Amino acid sequence: MALVGPNVGTGRVELDIDSAEIQELLSQLEGRMTQEQFERAMYGVFNRVTGKVRGILAKDVPRRYEVMSGEVRRTVQDGRVTTGGGQVGCVIPLKGPRFGHANKSARSFKAKGGAHGWVSLHKKYRVSSKIYKGSASLLPITINGQKPFRNLSAPKLNMHTYVREGKPRLPIDKVVGISIPQMPMNKARPEVERDIVEYLEDRIYHRFIALLENGQ
Repeated sequence: MALVGPNVGTGRVELDIDSAEIQELLSQLEGRMTQEQFERAMYGVFNRVTGKVRGILAKDVPRRYEVMSGEVRRTVQDGRVTTGGGQVGCVIPLKGPRFGHANKSARSFKAKGGAHGWVSLHKKYRVSSKIYKGSASLLPITINGQKPFRNLSAPKLNMHTYVREGKPRLPIDKVVGISIPQMPMNKARPEVERDIVEYLEDRIYHRFIALLENGQ
């Protein structure tokens, strides 16, 4: 199965859950039933995955990032079970703003930098943002090819760091940290992978054992 979220440039970032630990179990079970029975059972397993993954991400991601569990839950969309070529899989989309820019529907991570004024585009400096638990993280020197800046002379803008959306002077947008859908693919990845694999192993075991005991 895979978690898929937005990413700058490519438009998506994907986390494939390594199920090597449960492949032996699947192989043993597959050999004791028809291909149709096996695929039907796996379809039933994956149909219950989305709700559990939503809970896993809501638990694991806030341990690493300055986000609330409710914010994480809202990014997880309904999973899509896929079949074909004798295989069954599941893709769970994670919806949220792309990296670098703020979004009205999502909380942004305030960024701060050391440069002054519009002409600061030509100065070398780094922007930091409070994203990770217990520390500030440095953002890239450029975002979408543009250097972030601050305009201290503008009363309503001087507390934020901005980046141009293109080469023209306007429009500009607030600089934020990575989007919430990207978090499971980064610092929180080890915990997310472990918990999802453990859940899959548990569901597969109980689902298949029940089918075999009932002679289906």
